[in-house]
Amino acid sequence: LHFRDSEGRSCLELAALYGLISTLRIICGLGVNINERTHDGSGYTVLMHSLSKGHYECAELLVSLGCDLESVTLDGLYLQTMLHHFIDIVDEEAAVFLIKSGCDGNAVRVPRDSNNLVEETPLHRAVSAQMNKIVAALVSSKTNLNVQDAHGRTACHICVQERNHIALSELLKANDVEFLSIRDKFGHTPFSQALFSKQHVVFLLLARLPHVALQTNGNGENLLHTSVKLNDLESVLFLLSTSSDATRATDGSGRNALHYAADVDNELILRNLLLVGCDVNVTAKDGSTALHAAVRGNRPHHTEILLENAANANQVDDRHENALSVAVRYGSLDCVKVLLDNSSVDGFSLNKNGQSALHLCAMLTTEKVQSRTAPVEICELLLRREARALPEKVFSAYVDLRDADGNTALMLAYMVGNGDVCRCLLRYGATMGARNSDGDTIFTYETPTRLLLFRLLDSLEKEPRWSDGDICDCGVRFSITVRKHHCRHCGRLVCAKCSEVTMPIAKFGEEKRVRVCSLCVEVLTKGVQ
Repeated sequence: LHFRDSEGRSCLELAALYGLISTLRIICGLGVNINERTHDGSGYTVLMHSLSKGHYECAELLVSLGCDLESVTLDGLYLQTMLHHFIDIVDEEAAVFLIKSGCDGNAVRVPRDSNNLVEETPLHRAVSAQMNKIVAALVSSKTNLNVQDAHGRTACHICVQERNHIALSELLKANDVEFLSIRDKFGHTPFSQALFSKQHVVFLLLARLPHVALQTNGNGENLLHTSVKLNDLESVLFLLSTSSDATRATDGSGRNALHYAADVDNELILRNLLLVGCDVNVTAKDGSTALHAAVRGNRPHHTEILLENAANANQVDDRHENALSVAVRYGSLDCVKVLLDNSSVDGFSLNKNGQSALHLCAMLTTEKVQSRTAPVEICELLLRREARALPEKVFSAYVDLRDADGNTALMLAYMVGNGDVCRCLLRYGATMGARNSDGDTIFTYETPTRLLLFRLLDSLEKEPRWSDGDICDCGVRFSITVRKHHCRHCGRLVCAKCSEVTMPIAKFGEEKRVRVCSLCVEVLTKGVQ
């Protein structure tokens, strides 16, 4: 029994190798070590020989006598079990025999190279190699189907990635399909992976686990939200056909699919969501509606669609801003045009700071908008609309409306250096000398230079409305002995000392000598340097 041939093989090993069942039975009955290793002790057990040569009767005898089914061995670059060996040599029949005989289907193979510690399970390897009989056997043997590889992928992820639909069908036969909810390192479940790669297996996954389409990612967004954000019309239509709740708001912001669709360049997605019954006026946690989202992104066609479907243009968000105010805040010129054509839009709506759309427009600078002309164009549109609709006194009150800090639109535009908007406001009669809560007017507000002020004064085409108050810009308070006067060029309130000069104002067609403040005298006589 201890005899070895010239290659070092024992009698037991030779009997297993050549399928000598009777001889093998006799040798095993003599009490030999049936777990002796091949290759002078460095290889697998002799069971490997029987399986490699297809001697399954011998293999069954060895298994029945307790032969080691694992025999973990250094095989090439890996420390692995016999099951991995048969996957290496693509011997499905031998691998299935081991699995059915009760080998460890979860055994991982480990690289010898310590710098490459990527452990692999038989299931992952079988799926990748399209060895589907092994997959079926592993599923039947209650192997752990939730194991993830170095990239966070389960075997199901790999089925989808490799388009191994036969293996996927085998996996879906398992009683526990928890693996359908597991995400890889990129945040994908097998279902989302199949959906975005446009594979028909999404129907198989959905049939096995109907609620799989409602799974949410770490941000609380479900697949419908994600598909809309990716502008993936095909996936959106598929998810809607599965009766996915399009109104569900699961992410932290409280936005639903319609909010996202309003800011995606695809009208068909928006229309289809409206067709399945999305509430056009539903609000997110910040109070915004889909209409707010559309105007923020300057999407005029989306804005029109939402208005056609009964979107409330005057619904306000947490800032207490309606769609028009939001459109102006973001410099969305095209959306402003659409909204102003809608007679129901309230142009007088004030936010929490007491600011109208006109105030917000005044603070728009070219750094905040794509088009340099957008701020003044928006200002012109706002003023033109209200000028047509309102009586003169009401319109004057609109132009000179003060916010919570006492600033008029003209004051705000001047503070941010928005010269074009200032000139537009002045053309529509804005008061130049209005004083804010800090006591500042555009004449006293500190700027690096006074060039903008001089240019505004020089651009005046008619006398602005007179301002009123109790104090002159020089600091003198008006009383019985200190009379109020107005500069007939800029309209601001001045004392006698600040308006000692009288002169005709030719550009206003004023031939008589009238009281003019010292600043306007300089502009009228010297021009803008």
